[in-house]
Order: sequence, then C-alpha cells, then structure tokens
Amino acid sequence: MPNISLQNVSVVVINYNKLGYLQKVSNRIREIAKDIELILSDDHSNDGSCNWARKSGLFDHVFRKTDRTPYCLSEVRNEGVRLATRDYVVLLDGDCLPEVEYFSSMLRLLNSHEEKVIAVGFTDHYDKDGKQMLLEDPRKAYLSNKGVCNIGWRDAFGGNICFPVSVWKQIDGFDQDFDGYWGYEDLEFAIRCGKVGIKLFGVRGMNVRHLQHPLSASIEQSNLKGRNFRLINSKHPGLL
Repeated sequence: MPNISLQNVSVVVINYNKLGYLQKVSNRIREIAKDIELILSDDHSNDGSCNWARKSGLFDHVFRKTDRTPYCLSEVRNEGVRLATRDYVVLLDGDCLPEVEYFSSMLRLLNSHEEKVIAVGFTDHYDKDGKQMLLEDPRKAYLSNKGVCNIGWRDAFGGNICFPVSVWKQIDGFDQDFDGYWGYEDLEFAIRCGKVGIKLFGVRGMNVRHLQHPLSASIEQSNLKGRNFRLINSKHPGLL
C-alpha cells in the first residue's frame, strides 16, 4: 500500500479579494497540517491579499495573476498547481475552512488504494464566522455509514478536491476555455479523469465550512454558465 503523508501534499488556496477569509483559512491549514506545502493562487486581488500572504510566513509560494482579463477560475487553478513541488495537490477555495480531521481523512483514502484516486471533500455552508451551519452538503447522504464511497463526475467540485499532480499533467489540467467563477470546468476535469481510469471517492471527514457563498447567480454569471454548458456539451456529447 502507498505511504503518503502530508510531506507529499501541496495545498493550493484560490483567492480573489477575500483577505479576511484567507487569513482564517491559511492559519487553520497551518494549525492542522504543518508539513504541507501551502500555495496561494490569486486572481489580481486589490485588497492586499498577496502582500499579506507574502509577509505572513504561512505560504511557500504565491502566484498573483497580473493582467486584468476576465476572471478564469481554470487558469488560476492551473497556475497554482504548476507551483506545487509535491506529488498530490489539494485545491481549496479561499473561503473554505477545513475541519480538523480534513487531511487525516483524505490520507486514509489515498493510502488505502494501490492505484491513483481522487478524493472529493464535502462543503457545508456556514455563516461568515464559521459557527452556524446554514446548509449541509447533500452529497453526504451517499456515504451512509461508510467512510468513503464511489462518486460520479457530477459530484466532483474543484473547490474542495485532492488529486495526483501526475494525473493533472496527464489530462492537461483544467480547461481554460471555460470562463467565469464557476461553470462546469471542474466537472469536465472529473470527466476526463474518469476517461483515463481514475476513480473518484467522496470522503467522510474531508469537510470544509464555506464561509461565503452567493445565494443566487447574477445575470452575467448565468450567461457565462450558459456558454460553459454549451462548451461541456460540445466536448462530451450526450453526458449532460
């Protein structure tokens, strides 16, 4: 069986103007996972996030997108993964606070399989202080009494996921033709992983508290999702 530890793991935190949340999230990661490599990948924030990250001593690497082109989540994720020097990458959104057992739960899955697998965490929505749960992740119901369970690509969200860097390289990363904050690019990533034989598992305990989540999408974002919906359909006809 593999012997994967936190010394084999890089955590890439994705950020855009979420300094207050970023401070909470990065401090929590260092508290519960001292041996990981911590990377910030930032999309041209103007709230001082990158300056704070560089001075904090918490991050091993900081990437800041310098051009003002429209936000592309796939690009920022890919740039963060490129900075990783370890074998596995965890992607976390900058407003997602990992629970204490997050990394230990993830490692149990990775070390229980000889083949390469992807670990998908669960995201519960909390208030901005991380205290009161507003919405529980419905995907948890799949687990029943199990510690892990097979899941499909429809349940793989890139803001809380762990994958081997070698797999990311094998499938050429996240497709940067997708636009916007979220719009099927993480599901499409999971589809391509499945096509090369990589299994996806939901993991009990690999949970985060999502501290900031929009209640509804703007018209602009809805339009982006419409375009992204057409793109994923053109790449993988008949799946949606």
